[in-house]
Amino acid sequence: MQTRPTLTLFTLLLAACAIEEPWEDPEEIGFRPCSNCRWGPPLLNSHGVNGVPVSALDTTGAFHDGWRLVEVRVAGDLGVIGREVHDVHAEQGVLYGVDDWGVVVSGQEFVASLWTIELEATGAKESLQITHFVPDADAARYTFIASASSEGVGNPKFYTCPKDEDTGDFSAVLFADLDVDRTSGTHVERPKTLYFACAAAAVGKAAVWGYSPWSTDGGTRQTASRAVRADYCGNGQSYTQAGTPLQLHDVFGINDFTDPGQKNEAFWGERGALCLDTPRHVQPWEVVCNGEKLPACKDTDFDDHPAAVLWSKVWF
Repeated sequence: MQTRPTLTLFTLLLAACAIEEPWEDPEEIGFRPCSNCRWGPPLLNSHGVNGVPVSALDTTGAFHDGWRLVEVRVAGDLGVIGREVHDVHAEQGVLYGVDDWGVVVSGQEFVASLWTIELEATGAKESLQITHFVPDADAARYTFIASASSEGVGNPKFYTCPKDEDTGDFSAVLFADLDVDRTSGTHVERPKTLYFACAAAAVGKAAVWGYSPWSTDGGTRQTASRAVRADYCGNGQSYTQAGTPLQLHDVFGINDFTDPGQKNEAFWGERGALCLDTPRHVQPWEVVCNGEKLPACKDTDFDDHPAAVLWSKVWF
């Protein structure tokens, strides 16, 4: 398997502090105060519509997470919005659906499609439109604007996700049958669901870095999203700030250290850090999980640790 250049990890969620996000939910992410922190923690997710933080969309038309899907229509001849598409779902990040004539619509064909949604809090109907599709093998992703007009294209305030510095776009990875607890950050299976995971935030970043379920497995996506946010205890508590450099090594050969001589941080599993040496922005003894301090990694070989999937190092 080809190893990814770790340089892409250096820009850890800089977009989270680059543009204003009026839909960010302050209750969405736990964060331990840090006297040296100039920014907030890396976002768990940041997808939003008209000031409302929304992520998981029930594809059957039922209300969930504050919104519901009314209909999806794809562009017809000459770009006119026409055919309604049913059974909209994602397979390995790629959208699929079927029109009234039984014709399968997929991938690039969803560009310019119009999604009508209803916000539960206000009853207002909003329009989302797909402007771009990136057919990446690990992180196929779509860019949505919260406007059906051409004025939204290129204007950050219309995009439903912030700009991701790794990819350079405002995209989201669409995960099938996924929901994420906003307090604990725990990934849970939810059938008939699309999860809009912004590439600039932790859940989408896992796929951008190569840890999508179709490249690895769902547990590794969970592990990577916890590593992004320094969620050492696996309970949603973040011990870092946006923009902190990070490098990763993993058991799959996807990423490796560019500078192995830097400080060792942690070994990671689905439930958080398995051991901890040098945490981000706090002292090791300040990280207490369920009343216990995490063991040190120094005398443990990553390759011999039975539950370790990712290994992180940090710069200061």
